[in-house]
Amino acid sequence: MTPVRQSGFTLAEVAIVLLIIALLTAGAVSALRVQTQRAQYAEARSQIEEAREALLSYAAVTGALPCAAADDTGMPASSCSNAVGKLPWQELALPRTDPWGQVLNYRLTDRFGSGSTISLTTEGNVRIVSLGASGGSTDLAYERSVVAAVWSSGPDATSATSGTNIVAEAPDSDDIVVWLSRFVLVGRLLEAGRDVPQSTSSSSSSSSSSSSGSG
Repeated sequence: MTPVRQSGFTLAEVAIVLLIIALLTAGAVSALRVQTQRAQYAEARSQIEEAREALLSYAAVTGALPCAAADDTGMPASSCSNAVGKLPWQELALPRTDPWGQVLNYRLTDRFGSGSTISLTTEGNVRIVSLGASGGSTDLAYERSVVAAVWSSGPDATSATSGTNIVAEAPDSDDIVVWLSRFVLVGRLLEAGRDVPQSTSSSSSSSSSSSSGSG
């Protein structure tokens, strides 16, 4: 009598199917995570570039860059003496946070801030560096030519920057950094028809002479 083969799967077959499903699911989740991270980085870079353009336009309209915000409220401080802070996003009418829910960081040379007279010889003091694996640093731009920087602390919410040096590259850093050249800023001021004196001292002398003449 021919034995009848029972229909259905054995435990071994079911286990293999479940394993295949688990591997496919894990691969799909991993691919989705990578795609999401890439989209977030792209959005953050776009936001930071938009912030850079907004700062240039703000300077063209007002004659100087806004002071850093002391907190996350987005309004610039009344004085630019505190050069490192948060981007004044509300004053610039920009989104409040980056894709990871953090307000962008902002570093400014106070000589280019609100209330200052920017001349052709006014220099920056923002140092942009790259950190090596051994801890050494390399300048990515001439410090005196950089007037401001904007950066996101990335998904880990921890900024690699400490003190006055802005870390744009580091082995374990996920920060995204852009900086503003004084030559680009002065060029934008001139394009807007702003009076940019040869030097701050000559501007002061002209103002004094004008006041004496009018008296």
